[in-house]
Amino acid sequence: SWVGLVLTLASNFSMAAAGVLMQMFMTKTRLGGQREYDQCTAYFWFNMCYGVIMLAETLIVDGLEPFRFLVGMDASQWHSCLPKLLVLWSVTASHAYARIFVVRDLGAVTDQVVVISAGIFTVCGGIVFFGEIVTILQFVGYAVVLGGFAWYCYVKNTIHQMSEDEDPLKNKV
Repeated sequence: SWVGLVLTLASNFSMAAAGVLMQMFMTKTRLGGQREYDQCTAYFWFNMCYGVIMLAETLIVDGLEPFRFLVGMDASQWHSCLPKLLVLWSVTASHAYARIFVVRDLGAVTDQVVVISAGIFTVCGGIVFFGEIVTILQFVGYAVVLGGFAWYCYVKNTIHQMSEDEDPLKNKV
């Protein structure tokens, strides 16, 4: 649907913008040569912003119902739910922290290529392990994304090889 397309594009745009901002915060230098923010500081501030945005989104979409549900849980439900939430939160936090290093070391564009490729591999896992059905249109879309990923890697390697071949220090005697 058009709504799904617009929301997907908005989601990808906002993820890309966040990656670029993270890279800018971690690579911009002050006068003394010191980085503007280290990884831990960038991780803290970005996740604080994400938390506020997610809280606002939850209040807008679901209202207070999720909070009422949590307050209404009895002890046995909490004992069942809490370990799962702790695992989910720790995996999410470690993923977000690792992403900070990827953005710093590889750049925002490469980070987005990896994120999009990971989505395709998630779909492949769903097909293999859960028998998910993929339509021809979805298959063509995944093929286009993988083709773009391969093209990006090819162009990046070509540019890297050209910059090594044209190194002005190599040609001077």
